[in-house]
Amino acid sequence: MENLSIKVLDALFDLCEGENYVILDKEDIVKSFPEHPFETDELTEILESLTVEGFIDLKYADNTEYCVAMRTKGRTLIKQSREKLQHILNENPVLEGEGGTAPVEVAAEEPVVEFPPRPEHRTPRRRQPMPIPPEVEEEISALDDGHFTDSGKLSRGYTMPDRDGLRRAAKARERRAFFAAMIGGAVGSVLMGLIFLIVILIKFTGKS
Repeated sequence: MENLSIKVLDALFDLCEGENYVILDKEDIVKSFPEHPFETDELTEILESLTVEGFIDLKYADNTEYCVAMRTKGRTLIKQSREKLQHILNENPVLEGEGGTAPVEVAAEEPVVEFPPRPEHRTPRRRQPMPIPPEVEEEISALDDGHFTDSGKLSRGYTMPDRDGLRRAAKARERRAFFAAMIGGAVGSVLMGLIFLIVILIKFTGKS
């Protein structure tokens, strides 16, 4: 807010009673500013700006008189600025003789933004591979060469596949395949015989 607007608001604080509407002549306001000659629409523009910002309520204006009321926001600002000015004068009595009752603009407190602490960068740990015992390496090498242990077991409890069981399973699969082929052939032969018999019966029936 400009300093002149604050001074106009301060003058309205004394001219208005509470928050009631009052009709003021332009001269009632500008006489508080003998050092500042207002232009034609300057005061009206200031009052409209204060209305937009919510400090006053300008009901109507015609450049000669104004119907205006102070709002709570405007009265609070002027009270705080005057209290602050009085506090400064009390702490510095030498300033009181220099005159000037212009209100001190109260700066709004800026919110303090707190950022969370930045986490420390940590390099991920890599898991080291477990070493293979020498005896296990020898047994694995023997498996690669086609040699099997008599016990059928590796160190640390690893079991070898049962070779006899694998052979029996392979023979069982061969037998099932053989019987399936035989059954399929027999069924095919029976079907062919039936078809042949049906054809003969049809021919015999046709001749008779």
